[in-house]
Amino acid sequence: TATVTSASSDPETANNTVTTTATVVPPVVGLADLTVTVEDAPDPVSAGSSLVYTIVVTNDGPNRATGVTLIDRLPAGVTLVSAVPTTGNCLGTSTVTCALGPLENGASVAVVITVIPDTPGTITNTVEGFAPETDPVPANNSAAVTTTVL
Repeated sequence: TATVTSASSDPETANNTVTTTATVVPPVVGLADLTVTVEDAPDPVSAGSSLVYTIVVTNDGPNRATGVTLIDRLPAGVTLVSAVPTTGNCLGTSTVTCALGPLENGASVAVVITVIPDTPGTITNTVEGFAPETDPVPANNSAAVTTTVL
C-alpha cells in the first residue's frame, strides 16, 4: 500500500492511496544428491611404492548435477604422481581439484589418483564432491580411507 500526502488541501482524498499485490517467485533450484566413495590399493603399501585411490562420484538425483567438482586434500607425507578423471580435468599437487562437468541423474564419474607415500605410518585421505544444486543428503558428499604404510 502506498499513500500520498501533501501540505496543501486536497479536494479529492479518495485517490491518495493505492494497493497492489506482487508475487515473488524464488528461482527454481534443482536437487542433486551426490554420493562420494574412495578406495585404496594396495593396503598396506610400502613407503616409496605407488598407492592408488579410486574415487567415484555418483549423482543419485533426482535432477542433473551441473558443474560437479571433486576436491582431494592429499594426506601429508605423500607425493602426487597423477590424477586422471574419466571426464573433465584435475589440477593441483597437495590439493587436487577436479572439474568433472555435468552429471546426469544415475550417472557416475571416476577419478584415479596415484601417490607415493614417503614414510611408514598411517595416512587418511578425505575427498569431497560439490555441485551448485541443493543436495538433499549432504552427509554422503565426502568419504575417507585410511591406509597403512609399511
